[in-house]
Amino acid sequence: MNNISFEEFEARTYRESDTGVYIVDGDIPIADTKGLLEFYQRYFQPGARIVNRVGGVDDRWSDAQKRSLTYLLCEHLFRGQLYQRSASDE
Repeated sequence: MNNISFEEFEARTYRESDTGVYIVDGDIPIADTKGLLEFYQRYFQPGARIVNRVGGVDDRWSDAQKRSLTYLLCEHLFRGQLYQRSASDE
């Protein structure tokens, strides 16, 4: 969706019929057109960044973090042998 106008972006964005709330990125609710415009300006205008920034610095994984992905297995989602096999792969 690069290089599209706000009007095109708004027209392509899902909007709940009963509440009028826009949904962006699949799960982020935006209450109104003003909020949608702010989202558009932050992420879709030419030169906009897609990397999160914290304290004015790109929020990136270090080289060590890239190679050490951690995860949590929820036993109630992985029953029986599947959970035991997955948990032992750590």
